[in-house]
Amino acid sequence: MIDAVSSSRFITREKSDILIRKLSGFASKYDAEKLVRHIYTAERLKSANAGIYYIVDCITDSINEEKKVQFQYSDYTAEKVKVLRHDGELYVVSPYALIWDDNHYYMVGYYDKREDINVFRVDRINGLEISDERAVLAPASFNIDDFAQQVFNMFTGEKQEVILECHNDLMKSVIDQFGEDVVTWKITADTFRTKAYVCTSQTFYSWVFQFAGKMKLISPGPVVEEYKKMLEKALMHMSI
Repeated sequence: MIDAVSSSRFITREKSDILIRKLSGFASKYDAEKLVRHIYTAERLKSANAGIYYIVDCITDSINEEKKVQFQYSDYTAEKVKVLRHDGELYVVSPYALIWDDNHYYMVGYYDKREDINVFRVDRINGLEISDERAVLAPASFNIDDFAQQVFNMFTGEKQEVILECHNDLMKSVIDQFGEDVVTWKITADTFRTKAYVCTSQTFYSWVFQFAGKMKLISPGPVVEEYKKMLEKALMHMSI
């Protein structure tokens, strides 16, 4: 249980320390000392947004009360500076569910502006408030389990270091996938590179492909070649 608390990026470092100390109270004095030392040796990504707990509670309340929520949404610049998206524009959403995936909470709901169901990462939500306006109910055909399987994919395969070259507007996607501590460096005024450990698989290659050329695999060579073969195979099937 302590490992789960310590490794969770959703729980802040301060909250992790408090929870681990409380859990340690159920152990003997000797074991508790060993467990508490675990706090300082866990080098993992941690969320810096303590307000997430409040936001999750508000979203849960809005779902139960069938009310809309409004909030501002954060983005990242090429320098990894957190800024409000669309100059602080208010997002109005009818929440349907909260999903926990890869150490992050996501809110699934109907986004008024796009008139469609969208996904929002909770740790990028700012100033969320519950509206008095009634929520737009989910369509009868909407199934949260099916939706989650389509949207959230776990990367499986051999894990190795890769270098990606990305357009600046993909910094948000890179940080979402690899965390704020991911290594990045500037290449041109419009592009940057990042180094990360990933599980190379068709799911990972599909993730790269979805950015329509704005993200390129640079190295290692065998991974680049495998990605090229996958693309060539897809093109071959299209020409049949």
